[in-house]
Amino acid sequence: MRSFSLLAALCFFLLAASACTDNEVSTGPEAEPDRQALEQTMREANDQIFGMWTETEMNELDALLAPNFQRYSNGELVGGVSEMKSLMEYFRVAFPDVAYDHEIQVIDDHRVFTSWSARGTHEGNFGDVPPTGKSIETHGMTVLTFDDDGKIVEDRSYFNEAAILNDLGYTITPPSTESK
Repeated sequence: MRSFSLLAALCFFLLAASACTDNEVSTGPEAEPDRQALEQTMREANDQIFGMWTETEMNELDALLAPNFQRYSNGELVGGVSEMKSLMEYFRVAFPDVAYDHEIQVIDDHRVFTSWSARGTHEGNFGDVPPTGKSIETHGMTVLTFDDDGKIVEDRSYFNEAAILNDLGYTITPPSTESK
């Protein structure tokens, strides 16, 4: 059932992205080698970005991101290149053994859609939450948008923050229905 839900979400994102594109793309035979090369560049960049969330070196990050790069996390603007580096470092300190699995990856036009899962152990501060030593698991979707040169101009990532906090022992308490 979970696989069907992930597949349905991916199809929704693809349909929405296709409906929002205004770019005319050459579909003649001369465009095919360029398109294949761009798709290969996009696939490799996507794999490198996911790898950098788990590695200590981010030297290649500047080469992958366009100068006007922007990252959105759960709909909120996080920032550009330097903020991306800080965010990666923040998560690696909080969850040093984090591991990502790509569950589904689809390329459409200048976008790579990746459904993923992440697991790790909470060994460093995560916001105001001190290390607990507990394991976390979350699932998410990332949409990377590339320019014509194969540089990432936008990262839109969505994941279940409530699941992470729940794994760390936090619960959501419903508001009291008693009148005061």
